[in-house]
Amino acid sequence: MKLPDPNAVLPHGFPMLLVDKSLDHTPGREIVTEKRVGPEEPCFDGLEEGCDPLYPSTLVLESLVQSGALLWLDHLERSGKLESATLLLGGVRGCRISGTVRAGDTIVHTVTIDRLFDDNVIFSGRSAVDGIEVMSIESVVAALRAN
Repeated sequence: MKLPDPNAVLPHGFPMLLVDKSLDHTPGREIVTEKRVGPEEPCFDGLEEGCDPLYPSTLVLESLVQSGALLWLDHLERSGKLESATLLLGGVRGCRISGTVRAGDTIVHTVTIDRLFDDNVIFSGRSAVDGIEVMSIESVVAALRAN
């Protein structure tokens, strides 16, 4: 089975596409994605030489949520339900930051769809670097609205 391609499925482009590739995928249920944090990231522009470049937690969160969107949009496309619509973030609950991400790290996100309702979804997830959790989310609510 072909893994979802973030560049083809998500409506984002550089520099806001924060998912590099899919690693594993159970359609409509779970996805594992990867984001390599390179020193060329725009968030590191202007940092002084020799400082410790920490990747902002808000961008880890955005990357995790984009992974959930990739899973959901792929599910809608496979089931023939994806129409011209706008994906909206409804809210995030239970976000726990438990580690740091630095330039050179690779973040692995694991996202699970917990509940589907017509044009709404609830998913949860975790992000890890070298197998150590750096963020977890109890739930994300997202919706599709017709254009």
